[in-house]
Amino acid sequence: MALIHFSLQHGTSLTEAKEKLHQSVNELQQQLKALISRIEWSNDGACALVAGPGFEFKISVDEQAVIVEGNIPLIARLLANPAVAGVKRILEQTFQAHLKE
Repeated sequence: MALIHFSLQHGTSLTEAKEKLHQSVNELQQQLKALISRIEWSNDGACALVAGPGFEFKISVDEQAVIVEGNIPLIARLLANPAVAGVKRILEQTFQAHLKE
């Protein structure tokens, strides 16, 4: 299994971070709809489980950061790499825009 783990400081309130997380996951789902088969949200809206063929990762926010973590079987890395790259790009665009203001 390949472990994915990265985080990004969001520099905003937890409420706003949750809104940006929802925005990011919606954009991710639109851009990578062929790769994503399931998204499950936590009751408080601070965490989304994103899954597709051969991969599954969790994107969550806390008071300070956006955290992405998951396991990807080595055989599925070819399918998952575009999803992971898309997650990084979308989160950086959504959350970093706030930090540059």
